[in-house]
Amino acid sequence: MVLAVRDLAPARDHRPIVSVSLMSTVVRRRSLIRRLEEAGIGCHVLLLQCDHEDVPPPSDVPLLPPLTGPLLLDTVSMHPIMQVTVLHELATRYPHVPTLILTRSADRVLHRLAASCPSVYAVASETVPSADLVLWLRHCGAVGPARAPQVRPAYLDVSAPPFTAVDPRFLAILVALAHAPSIERAAAISLLPERTFYRKLRQLRLACNVPARMYRGRASALLHLLLDALAAPPAHP
Repeated sequence: MVLAVRDLAPARDHRPIVSVSLMSTVVRRRSLIRRLEEAGIGCHVLLLQCDHEDVPPPSDVPLLPPLTGPLLLDTVSMHPIMQVTVLHELATRYPHVPTLILTRSADRVLHRLAASCPSVYAVASETVPSADLVLWLRHCGAVGPARAPQVRPAYLDVSAPPFTAVDPRFLAILVALAHAPSIERAAAISLLPERTFYRKLRQLRLACNVPARMYRGRASALLHLLLDALAAPPAHP
């Protein structure tokens, strides 16, 4: 049985949260720590395992340190490729670490791809009230791995995206495209079976309305076309 997001809305209470793991960029980390402390939440700061926070490392280099939940992932100032890479590693290495994502309201790429990561419980605007943030962090910690995998993330002060194609393998494909000069090389480094890679790539292209003639085998061109399509506002009838 698939539950609607509204069925998962946690009840309000005043139990304290001991601590959460926090992953954020340098420019926002201090203000976010202060915000959590003011809300009565302790945090353990985690650092991305790369030299530059706006450029992800090669796809065979782990980006995330060892994680425990609940995780508050602040993506507001992250590069889009970094966002996708983090989601991919969460989906493959830490699918049971309950995660709440802070994002910009207009960051549609992340909003649409978050549903492909089973660890993401909620996607919240950076301006979400602290009371709601505390509520959902408590909920993430309480439910943990018991959450039904079919349940989509909740969207807090963010419009739920209309993107219906959801699959963790889409994240693997996008990350591979970011590190490969050609589609063939992307298929090789994606760690997906070759036939699965091309089948899921076609499904993703069709969902994003990207025809094959537009990129002519170039991985970088295809990647930017897919990201542009995911970033586009929903079409109005």
